Amino acid sequence: ITPAATTTVLNSPELDTGNSGSTQTLGITAVVTSATLPSNGTAPAGTVTFSTTTPQVVTLTPGFDPNGNAIATASITVGQSDVSGGPVTATYLPTTSNYIGSTSSPVSFNATLASTNFNTTTTFTITDNYGTYPGGTGTYPSTPNPSFPVLDSLTLHMHVQATNPNTTVFLVYANGVLLTPATWTGGFINPGSGIKPNNNGDATFTIPQLNGYLALPSGQVQFTVVYDGWYSPATCVFGFCNPSTQSNPSSASQIVNIVDDRTSADFSLQSDITVNQSAPLVAPTNTTPAIYNLRLTSLYNFVTSIYSANPINLSCSVTGYSLGGVPSAVPAGLACGFDSSLSGAPTSVKFSTSNTGFITLPLYVGAAGGFVISTNTAPAQPAAHWWIAGGGATLACIFLLGLPARRRKWQSLLGACVMVIVSFGMSGCAANLASMSPQSNGSTNGGISGSPQTSPATGVPAGTYTVVVTATAMTNTTLTHNLPVKVLVGTTN
Repeated sequence: ITPAATTTVLNSPELDTGNSGSTQTLGITAVVTSATLPSNGTAPAGTVTFSTTTPQVVTLTPGFDPNGNAIATASITVGQSDVSGGPVTATYLPTTSNYIGSTSSPVSFNATLASTNFNTTTTFTITDNYGTYPGGTGTYPSTPNPSFPVLDSLTLHMHVQATNPNTTVFLVYANGVLLTPATWTGGFINPGSGIKPNNNGDATFTIPQLNGYLALPSGQVQFTVVYDGWYSPATCVFGFCNPSTQSNPSSASQIVNIVDDRTSADFSLQSDITVNQSAPLVAPTNTTPAIYNLRLTSLYNFVTSIYSANPINLSCSVTGYSLGGVPSAVPAGLACGFDSSLSGAPTSVKFSTSNTGFITLPLYVGAAGGFVISTNTAPAQPAAHWWIAGGGATLACIFLLGLPARRRKWQSLLGACVMVIVSFGMSGCAANLASMSPQSNGSTNGGISGSPQTSPATGVPAGTYTVVVTATAMTNTTLTHNLPVKVLVGTTN
């Protein structure tokens, strides 16, 4: 398996951490994806290290973006003391051989200081079709993280305790991606941006939907609500100056799980070859079973889903046969199995974190019990010209038949010649049948008897066979995948 390159992006909903006394914390999220898209296989696994003042290591959570690409996210909150060491990066460290690590571009934070700073506190709750999270007026973060189906409708109820709260706006982010459109000029938010709270500091925002589905990634999503704060510069009139004042920004974050049935755990079934073209089964060069190396690959994070402990059951069967391109009933003689004895017994496998989303096993196809791979070719066709069996006598009579009948005695000779043809033809057929009899193992009826003879194994009929491997597993539905492979037997197929 060749490891895939990755891209790590560090999303921050806000870059201003307020003044040195601010309790403002910002939810920031690292998103790790394959550098090659689309990618619906196994999400990157491992950890992300955030280069905060005291580095923080977070385990990645798998998920999918709205386009169905496998992603993994890690989220933390930071305050001014966490970013005092300068720009912050996120570094992905893989724990499997599927992906290569990567580091995000640095993100720089700043602190806006004023002569007078008013602290603010932001909270929010989430309501959906089933209730409110967290219950009552609880604060975030809530543990365990609540889960919502992708077909749900989510509304964020936001509140800020602040001086003149409706002077600025709320901004809502999901994994650091802005959901409430906003623009800035010179570092200050423009009118019409975000969601403006009322005089009590309250506002609501409903998460957008796309075709009836939440316009969010599936898996882990960190919501961050930011109260943008406001700043009033110092002013001086006739020598009297009013100092600068600031209502500090503040934020609250909550991680939720979005469950999306459109990206249910799945797997693929493949083989390294689909036909033994380079080595057909034929004696004496190749009589051992043909081997097809099967691989099952985790799709949509099967390996990390709750179904990863469920077995994937595999079976095989010989389902088709053709000779010279003409299909016909499958003859006896060929067998398949997942062991070299060709027992044909079904088997099962499981995904686990140790096999990094891939499972490999062999499929064997060869002669069944009582059959052998021989130097067989296509069955001989019946003779098209009956006169060949008569040998030289037939040719002689044909020569005579071509002569003109000048005398009556030639008619008598012709009758005798016909009798010779019939007698020679019948004796020739009898001789041929006798020589083809599989029972003539060194003795004939009434001949010399010896030790008992064992009938030889029957050769597997030459032709092109189709073997189908079936893999089934139970998730929130029954998954079934079929893989047909071709098997060439004999020198003429």
